[in-house]
Amino acid sequence: MTVNRKSADRILIIGPGRKTEGGVTTVIQRIFAELEKSPEFDVRWVASHRSGPIPMKLGQAIIGFLQAAWLMPCAKLIHIHSAAGVSFVRKSIFLWLATLWRKPVIWHLHSPELDFKDFYGRQGWIGQYARFVLQKCKRIVVLSDRWVEIASSYLPADKIRVIYNPIPEVTDSDAPIARADDRILYLAHLIPRKGYSYLIRAFSEVRSTFPDARLVFAGSGEVKQAKALCRALNIENRVEFLGWIGESERAQELEKASIFVLPSFQEGLPMGVLEAMAFGLAVITTPVGGIADVVTNEQNGLLVNPGDVGEIAQRLRTLLADRDRVRKLGDAAAQSVSCYEPAKLAREWKMIYSDVLKLRTPCADSPVEN
Repeated sequence: MTVNRKSADRILIIGPGRKTEGGVTTVIQRIFAELEKSPEFDVRWVASHRSGPIPMKLGQAIIGFLQAAWLMPCAKLIHIHSAAGVSFVRKSIFLWLATLWRKPVIWHLHSPELDFKDFYGRQGWIGQYARFVLQKCKRIVVLSDRWVEIASSYLPADKIRVIYNPIPEVTDSDAPIARADDRILYLAHLIPRKGYSYLIRAFSEVRSTFPDARLVFAGSGEVKQAKALCRALNIENRVEFLGWIGESERAQELEKASIFVLPSFQEGLPMGVLEAMAFGLAVITTPVGGIADVVTNEQNGLLVNPGDVGEIAQRLRTLLADRDRVRKLGDAAAQSVSCYEPAKLAREWKMIYSDVLKLRTPCADSPVEN
């Protein structure tokens, strides 16, 4: 179907591009596909970052800025996505470009909880700069209800809005999914704050009781360190490392596994947890960031304390020994996150776009006079 966009409002979405590993790219990609179907908006995705060697990253940053500078005069609204720290500072350049053209800005925050508090609440010039930039935005989007209270401590509460991250499209099929009852999946970067090493240690504690259990890591990061730990614990033949995988490969892994574990120390709202729940896996995770807003202990998942290897191991034993409980938790998880389908969340993005566009002044399309 051809969408007529002659009278559509152009929206620039600025964030990491399709060649970037990470949840932010996945969020944009899923919602962007829905927004492209909307006749009222002409959405353009400007890639400000990509994964790869430094020259590639630098090249993409330059291309992204030039593309934004070319498109911005005809845009009606700028939607910026960033984390904290360096990501925020890089993206702030686009805000100043938008200010030059008097374009309203929506800032979408994807920071983990502790990073958010440390960066936006920091004393000194960097914290003041971050808060000053966000105060110039028309709306500030956070990832869960829990984040409203946290963000309101540092930012204007009247500008904050909540939009959850989208789940993947799960295709209904008459054929049952052939899951492996003893297959455990970790789907995220292998970095310390995600707690991957604690999962490895917990898995080593259950290996003798459940000799058929297998742990699968899908993600880039500290893979060498993780493999070394597996060798030290003598479980390397029971653990598989896939590296970073794309959307279709993730779906395949989510259909194979029956248990998902992400023992993070801090989070925003991790895509891996939402994806696992959407596919009906039994989830073991921690109540950090926005996770507690979507996972209720013993109802649609199991919660553990960050860094507690013994508790993670006990939860694994419970699920590996009780297939019926795995199924019930998975079914409840899938039902509880159905409200985060991309089409539904795309409507929330569009509502904020429409709301902000109503605030525009008559001179909003004119550049600042020198």
